[in-house]
Amino acid sequence: MGHQKSEILRRPTRYSPDRNTLGWIHSGVTPENQRGLSMCLIVDVSITGCKVIVAGEHDLETGSRVHLAIAEGPFNRATIKWMRTIDPRVFALGVEYDRRTSA
Repeated sequence: MGHQKSEILRRPTRYSPDRNTLGWIHSGVTPENQRGLSMCLIVDVSITGCKVIVAGEHDLETGSRVHLAIAEGPFNRATIKWMRTIDPRVFALGVEYDRRTSA
């Protein structure tokens, strides 16, 4: 029981962004190159990462190093930790920031 409680306490608080908050996820080395750039829907956000929805063609996969921008914010480096297929061309991605973002 004590182990379960400590697991729960370590989980970061998640926040729901404003409805229909869009972002950009980029699989290239630098986000300035438009190749590899996909629009995404930001579903939830925490201090350590976020969940995004991506539709259409892309070259993203679990373990990919990416750049992510939420709304009009700057691009930050991140890693895709998990990926789930929602529909044949729609995917949910768990993205972990390389460093903690400021709250």
